Amino acid sequence: MSFKKLLKSGGIALGLGVWAASSIVAPAKAETREFMMKWFLEAANSQADVKDCPLGLNASPEEMFRAQLHAIGLSKDETEYLVTRINGGSSPNDVRDAIVYRGRSPDGKPMQAYTYPTSVPDLKLFHPYIGPNAYGFNLDGQVKPGDFTDPDTHEKGIDNAYARAVGCQVNQRGSRTELPTYGARHWDFARDKSPAWLVRLVADDFTKDGDVTVYVFRAMERAARDANGSLRRYWTFRRDPDTRWQNVMHGKIKDGVMYAEGDKLEMLGDPFGYSNFKLRAPHFRGYFNPDGGLEGLLGGYVPWKTMFFVGGSGAYNFETMTGTNVPALYYALEQNADATPDPKTGKNTEISGAWRIDGIQAYIAESAQSAMNTSDKSRSTK
Repeated sequence: MSFKKLLKSGGIALGLGVWAASSIVAPAKAETREFMMKWFLEAANSQADVKDCPLGLNASPEEMFRAQLHAIGLSKDETEYLVTRINGGSSPNDVRDAIVYRGRSPDGKPMQAYTYPTSVPDLKLFHPYIGPNAYGFNLDGQVKPGDFTDPDTHEKGIDNAYARAVGCQVNQRGSRTELPTYGARHWDFARDKSPAWLVRLVADDFTKDGDVTVYVFRAMERAARDANGSLRRYWTFRRDPDTRWQNVMHGKIKDGVMYAEGDKLEMLGDPFGYSNFKLRAPHFRGYFNPDGGLEGLLGGYVPWKTMFFVGGSGAYNFETMTGTNVPALYYALEQNADATPDPKTGKNTEISGAWRIDGIQAYIAESAQSAMNTSDKSRSTK
């Protein structure tokens, strides 16, 4: 089904939120639709035949530990004795200590692998995701060797270096219909304890080509579930008045698809998921599903150390419970980073990526506090 048909089939008017007299208020005749993000996940496009990973999928956690322990000088017998006794958070102390302190200083002393990931030898344990297709946007306006092609729009020059870095990691494999285990696990846990993320769309007429404004806010309440554990639609959320979470992108509707861009986007999430998510040059593409929900894509550049923080702070438990080797993740992100070189080292500090948004209908309530503390100018580009 085309984007245009999907848009028309989802043409139910979703009531307006409660508006305040602030710069966030839409024009008097504007149509507004509001959503809560049911999912916000890495936009994976894994192939069932694994041709997108010609070097194969990344090895198991045990195999990565074996390789790293052996590389720092442990014998095969010593390594096997430790690795075969790994049991997540219940591992014996000697096993935990060997994994945690598998880094080595220049003079050979043990170092903590999570705070000092480069103290662990770089064994190239994360295989590169080759594609050729990946979701995202042409952020730099160029078509370069190694760039991807978007599987939906067929646009070339797609910048998604995050997919290249982690796309062959088993727990980050997925598609539009099969959620990546890594992202889905974090997001599902986080939304029961962290405030929801919200989207407001404003246009004169969503069924026609024209201007569109995309707002992304943080709520003051968590998502609500029904008796079956499903997220409730048409729930009302108060917009967090903190000026940092007032994000605006401007763009156009073309053939039923919304396109918008901004200067920067910042959101606060759960510390063990998307913590302080800072996106530079955000790009948005979205359309309405037949049930009136929102399917969207958000892309841009994010500091790669922000993406590493989840693993680094989660340390041993993160590794043994998610199957993601933390030092290997560090090297993969650092080596695939593709934007904003550090003036001293010349190494890139940001990595391009794309995230999928699945939004369900909601209402966004304003407050006097929101009206006093929010300014569209803080996030708008033009």
